[in-house]
Amino acid sequence: MPSPSDTDPLTFGAFDYCIFIGLLSIHALLGIYHALRRDRYKTAREFLLENRSINPIPVALSVLVSTMTSITYLGVPAETYIYGPTFWLMALNKPLVALIVARTFVPIFYRLQVTTIYEYLELRFGKLMSICGATLNFLFILLCTGILVYAPALALTTVTGIKLSFLLPLSGLLVRSTQLWVEQRLSCGQTYFRQ
Repeated sequence: MPSPSDTDPLTFGAFDYCIFIGLLSIHALLGIYHALRRDRYKTAREFLLENRSINPIPVALSVLVSTMTSITYLGVPAETYIYGPTFWLMALNKPLVALIVARTFVPIFYRLQVTTIYEYLELRFGKLMSICGATLNFLFILLCTGILVYAPALALTTVTGIKLSFLLPLSGLLVRSTQLWVEQRLSCGQTYFRQ
């Protein structure tokens, strides 16, 4: 059976829109469900560390997925298509790096009972280094966010025909409203966690 978008393979058909909206809905509902589960955690440490009782497989998958961005999904296939499979040579060092991190840094963090790298920096080098690390990370994320919002908006513009000038503010608004909602629900204040 031909796809509904066979007439113009660069635009979404009705079937494509159904799959796209369904996928976004599932992700949104999963996020809302987990954000509303208030009975599970009493402190921020319990929330961040899952009471130190989680299976390593979900942790590994979470770390893997957290490194995937819109740039990865859009850029890697294009890079491979243009320059060939040599791009994947960079991936050969990842298992070695993961093994070094797992055997060197993770046991140190676990023994020290730290939740974030910033706690470790504060313990090892002092408050100023922790603030510098957090500031540099904030600036990096701030600079990357523009690209991470622009890339999927540009791809959606291509396949949906919706103007980029509409999709950019919409995706920025959705990202920011989600951040604010999650910050409000999961903040370490008196409303969610008891210190």
